[in-house]
Amino acid sequence: MIRRIVHVVVMVVLAGAAFAFRSGPVDSDPGLMLERAPTTFFGCAASVDQALTGSAVIGSIVRGPVTARLASTGSTAVSTEIDPAGGAAADLAGLGAAGAVGILVEGTSSDAGVSVIETGTAGSLASTCTAPITESAIAVGGSTGGTERLELIVTNPYAVDAVVAVTSSSEVGDDSARELASVLVPARTTVVEDLADLLPLRQVLSVRLTVERGAVHAALFQTVDGDVAMVEAVPPAQDWWLPLEVPADTDTRVVVSTDSLLPVEIRIDAYAAGAVTQSVVETELAARGQLVFAATDLAAMPGGVRVSADGPIVVGLVQNGAGRRAASPGVATLNSEWLATGAGSFDVSRALVLNPGEVEAELVLQPLAPDTPARAVSIPINSVAAVTLGRGGAGYLIRSTSEVAVLWSADGTAGSALGAAVPVAILTE
Repeated sequence: MIRRIVHVVVMVVLAGAAFAFRSGPVDSDPGLMLERAPTTFFGCAASVDQALTGSAVIGSIVRGPVTARLASTGSTAVSTEIDPAGGAAADLAGLGAAGAVGILVEGTSSDAGVSVIETGTAGSLASTCTAPITESAIAVGGSTGGTERLELIVTNPYAVDAVVAVTSSSEVGDDSARELASVLVPARTTVVEDLADLLPLRQVLSVRLTVERGAVHAALFQTVDGDVAMVEAVPPAQDWWLPLEVPADTDTRVVVSTDSLLPVEIRIDAYAAGAVTQSVVETELAARGQLVFAATDLAAMPGGVRVSADGPIVVGLVQNGAGRRAASPGVATLNSEWLATGAGSFDVSRALVLNPGEVEAELVLQPLAPDTPARAVSIPINSVAAVTLGRGGAGYLIRSTSEVAVLWSADGTAGSALGAAVPVAILTE
């Protein structure tokens, strides 16, 4: 049994009044305290060990309760209502969850972020929860080589049975298991597929899901070399942004995958040290295929890439090293406000910020922990910065004077984690 502590970090934030930009710490200003907004659902997967401590941690500046529902393998859902005012927690194992579990969070706004955070002696991971998948989604960056364990977790916390077609691509091309051609995911349950058994010895594996009925959430859960990683399945888009850094002794790769039945033309532009290099790669992505690039072949580090295509793609980042496994999809938009959900759960983490614009970006990073001062930093044009964070409650609200792309990462003695920040809308008084 993998020994780890599981934290599910849920953050619901509505942005309010603007910060004053200046260097160094700035006054805490979490925004407007708003009454309950229209309901929005976020779903994700986790792995809960009944013998260990696990908690659902809620942080919010929105008044009103948040409901978390759990859907375990072969069991009915259980739910709890949490009032996040000032921070609150619920014990996942105490709610009856064990093993692979689906988590459905009923939040109070579409401008919200929800993340799964797992930390412990066996590794660390971060995975950003998603809106329900009702059509298609792709999870990139899995591996079944050697002794690696790779599971596809598909959860259906809803009241209607779901049916999902699962296909995949690897270094050998369109590479699927017929056993996954039609997967039934009963209502309020979670299904786990052992991809290491069905598709062994694949070095890089992208998994595509097509929902034929109902709605689901899905993720790849990876264990290797003493670390764990989870990467969520996300809907395809035609533009993706990735801020990049390559830690020492780490193989960092950019993975591009498509569920298109026709070939897709892709182009990669690179950003580093104040310059943009257009079309460092122009190539064709095969129908239902994937491409893998070494990050250092695309840009000087730290750097960033924009991957654009004339068809649907998903782009992700995978890091491998001694005692290190981390993975995350990129972000499919630029924005001036981001939620780095879960980043405040680690002693040391970094916001990876790509500024592809023609003006310097002035950022304010506001911890969601009460009475915690914000910090101001500047990101030069066409550059990526790794901004050190720290403990910050449920995470950080990051505001910029111009549109940027944001991921976040964390390292520790128990491994590493990568997470995608969540773009939020900007509210004015």
